[in-house]
Amino acid sequence: MPKVHIALVGGQATPVYQGIVYTKPDQVILVCSEQSKKDADSILEKLPSLQPSLQSNIELRVFSDSDLVNMEESVRGLMNEVSADAELSVNLSSGLKVWTVLFYGILHSHRPDSRIFCLSQDGLVFDITAHRSNEHVDFDMDAQFRLLGNEVASYTSYADYTAEDRSVLNIVRSWGLSSRYHMPLKDLTDAFLDKAKGRTNNSLSVIVKESRLKWDPSSSTFTGKLLNKEFTLHSPHVWHILLNTGWFEAHVASLLASIYPPKDIRLNCIFKSKTDAVKNEVDIIVNTGKKLIFVECKTQVSNTTDVDKFASVVRTYGGLGSKALFITNSPMKNNAQEKCDEKGIETFYTTRPDVSNLQELKELMKQMLDKLVNSWNTK
Repeated sequence: MPKVHIALVGGQATPVYQGIVYTKPDQVILVCSEQSKKDADSILEKLPSLQPSLQSNIELRVFSDSDLVNMEESVRGLMNEVSADAELSVNLSSGLKVWTVLFYGILHSHRPDSRIFCLSQDGLVFDITAHRSNEHVDFDMDAQFRLLGNEVASYTSYADYTAEDRSVLNIVRSWGLSSRYHMPLKDLTDAFLDKAKGRTNNSLSVIVKESRLKWDPSSSTFTGKLLNKEFTLHSPHVWHILLNTGWFEAHVASLLASIYPPKDIRLNCIFKSKTDAVKNEVDIIVNTGKKLIFVECKTQVSNTTDVDKFASVVRTYGGLGSKALFITNSPMKNNAQEKCDEKGIETFYTTRPDVSNLQELKELMKQMLDKLVNSWNTK
């Protein structure tokens, strides 16, 4: 008995793909309007590489989005095309609401054996036929990026951070969180970056007042002095941890790793343009198993345009089901906080007066993330 799957398309590619993963069909029919045809074409183009068994068994049908009589005729005509012997499933997660009503009414009357369902933003299946909602569809981060047309060109998995990296992080984090060492650290690393201009293969050194920093690429080692502290820092990711306040991103990633598996946490996610130029960078992306959380890390936000840019990046690369989280070292300025509230971006800061140790901070973050992941997007 062939398994035929019909999916309504209307802006969100992820639930369409998840419905296909859920039903494992032999044939897929995508229903779209002229307005959503671009989204359907993108799914049509990328599905064969994601589901090789569907290489030549994907069709596209364009339905009216304004003529009710025409819509109903199209739905009935499509139902008549599907063999009575076929095991039919219909995903109503996307598409026009009027299509949903028509498909449900006609299926309920003429194909009562069909499987009708919707998917929530976190992959929960609402099986309308069986009157239940207790199954989740596995979330594939890379499949979502490919469906949206924006694959991640490069990233670092937090699972690749070694014991040496974590040791370096502990040292640099203590400087970054210190009122005495924070600004000297920033001044020193800014001067180094200005001289280095991204060159990691050259020996470099700088001196700023009583502090100095030297890079030895042959051993991936920084040596120097920060005020009165002599230091040697060596680890696979030492360059990122020490420079560009990378210690704060690594610190946030370490907090997230106490909640989610390290393999599902990606740092420095680079998205490129069609000309292979770097288009955008996301500090951290977390796959929670239900949805993606895009995380922007800044010790402080001084410009609300940072918030606008982050909101745009999440919408473009994460789709409607992803969440946005802005993490700062200290409480956000009022104007930045208002902008985050306006854009539907959750905020969190790490130097909280209501916690006395790292474990309490992790627990507070977990409570916030649980609430965030289980909420639906309203912005």
